[in-house]
Amino acid sequence: MNDFNKQEHWETIYKTKNLKEVSWYQKTPKISLDFITNFKIPKTAKIIDVGGGDSFFVDHLLNLT
Repeated sequence: MNDFNKQEHWETIYKTKNLKEVSWYQKTPKISLDFITNFKIPKTAKIIDVGGGDSFFVDHLLNLT
């Protein structure tokens, strides 16, 4: 069986890739923001961005009016 080291893998990704080079990069997380606005989630709701990493989701949430 392959001795794949997940920690080493992700550390290498974060050390060698630019933010815009990773597959999960989104300048604007439109789908998540649309979900919040379309379902009228209140500003007082507790939201967790699971697996968000270097996400800009929270920045956009703060800018929602």
